[in-house]
Amino acid sequence: MPSTATAGSQALTAKYSGDANYTASSTSITVDILNTATASISVSPSTIIYGNTVTLVGLIDTLVPVTNTSLKPTGAISFGGSIDGLIVNGVTTTTMADANGNWEIMGTVTITPSNSEYFGITFNGDNNYVSVNANSNFLTVVTPDFSIATNPASLTITAGQNGASVVTIAPLSIISSTVNMACTVPYLAGTTCTISPTSLNLAGGASGTATVTLTTLPPSAPSGSGTAINMPGAAPRAWPGARWLPGCIASLATLVLIFLFARGRPRRFAPGLAFASVVTLALGCGGGSSQVGGGGGAQMVPSVTTVTAATTKVPQGTQVTFTATVSPAPAAGGFVTFWEQGAASAFSQPVNLTAGSAQTQVYLNLVGTHQIYAIFSGTVAEQNSQSPNYNVVITGSSFASIIGTTGPVSHGSGINVTIQ
Repeated sequence: MPSTATAGSQALTAKYSGDANYTASSTSITVDILNTATASISVSPSTIIYGNTVTLVGLIDTLVPVTNTSLKPTGAISFGGSIDGLIVNGVTTTTMADANGNWEIMGTVTITPSNSEYFGITFNGDNNYVSVNANSNFLTVVTPDFSIATNPASLTITAGQNGASVVTIAPLSIISSTVNMACTVPYLAGTTCTISPTSLNLAGGASGTATVTLTTLPPSAPSGSGTAINMPGAAPRAWPGARWLPGCIASLATLVLIFLFARGRPRRFAPGLAFASVVTLALGCGGGSSQVGGGGGAQMVPSVTTVTAATTKVPQGTQVTFTATVSPAPAAGGFVTFWEQGAASAFSQPVNLTAGSAQTQVYLNLVGTHQIYAIFSGTVAEQNSQSPNYNVVITGSSFASIIGTTGPVSHGSGINVTIQ
């Protein structure tokens, strides 16, 4: 295997001398020999407390003197962490002479690492230099730990009232840290969870506390109420005579003038004047149309939808019957759908109205207050409408989740919640 110590384009020739059976032959090929390079990287300091910064310094060294400007390295370098991945921001590079007067690329970057990890540097090479890479020393990130506890750990809340618990965060070292707090109630309907403060600054080994407040919605009164949703262009039905009243008044005034004109006139005009008076009065007082409200057609009637349930509190696992009522009862039928506030779709299929009412039965699985409403589809004669929310409470037990986080460390605690 041939070797060469000189970088650059090299012509290699292979020759065969021939023998008694074969003639001599040769072939040549040009090979580009790249200059060597070495990589190194260091991280300083090698141990930090979470939230502090470190500086990475990477070097790509060559054996080519800087006097050879045609062989100045131009390839790019990149940094990455075994946990944090590729580092894309804040990297600076300088191509210069090293202590021996040879070409060197130095890259630096300052970061805030998320965890203990190794770092690496990669030089992708160029037309004159080979690609190289290297790994750093290990960085240790000390993350302050803590414990979390709630008091009381169980709450019994009557629907419509609030409950509170105190969360204590105790540091497991004297290292200062900030613990961010969050509270969720994924399995409690109609319940909000707030925590104050939302972050605790721990220092000197001292504990911190936050207050969790659970707010619940009350059940509805025994009956619901509703409001109309007016359809575009529709108006409430007006008194039928309102549209022809002005014309009727004008016709009566004309009739009076005709009689005044007729006084003293020959009797031969009497039949004609009488006929003109009757026609004027008939046309002015709406005789030209047999439809209510003139010739414009009937207007759509506003509707009011209400929704109720037989009881507003039932134990978990009990079927609930909801009744929707539309007033006035549509003569042409129509249907309603039942919804829960916050849901993307109705929990019932369309239910046809019978004498203005419709029912559906459903199991409401989550403990807490469910906000139910109904939507009336409307008909050719009645406007559509939506009922206000009707609150039904499902009693039983669930929980609230409390999470504390500092850096990559998270701990949780729960509060058992009983809704009654």
